[in-house]
Amino acid sequence: MMKTLLLFMLVPVLLSGCSTRWVKIRDNPTDHVTSRTLCRVSAEQRFPVRNEVINRTNYRTVTEPCNYKRWCGGKKYRTYEVEEFQSYVTDVNDGSRNSSYRDCMWDNGWQQQTKSNWEWDRTPMTLQYTGPAK
Repeated sequence: MMKTLLLFMLVPVLLSGCSTRWVKIRDNPTDHVTSRTLCRVSAEQRFPVRNEVINRTNYRTVTEPCNYKRWCGGKKYRTYEVEEFQSYVTDVNDGSRNSSYRDCMWDNGWQQQTKSNWEWDRTPMTLQYTGPAK
C-alpha cells in the first residue's frame, strides 16, 4: 500500500519535466552566440578530449538449485559470487571542460539555470535565451 502511494506521488514529479537555459546575470552581457562559441573553444583548448579505458571488477551473487544437498550443507540452493569484468572508455577531462565553459559563460554575463517547464513559463522572455545549453 505504501509503495503504491509513493509511486503515485513520484510519477507526476518525474513527468513534470525540467529544462536548462542560459539566462542573463547582468544588463549588458556579451552576445550569447558569441559567448557560447568563444567559451567552447577556450574550454576545449584548455581541456581537450582525453579518452581513457577504465577497468572495473564487479561481483554478482548467483543462486542456483543444489542437486546434491550434502555439497550445499543440506540446503536446496547454493549461493556464490561471480566476478564480472567491465571495461569502458571515458573522457577524463569532461568535468573540467564543462566547468571551464560555465565559468567563461559567467564571465561573459550568462548563467545556466534548470527549472521545471512551468517555472520557465513565468520568466520574462527578455531574461531567457532558449537555445542549446552548449
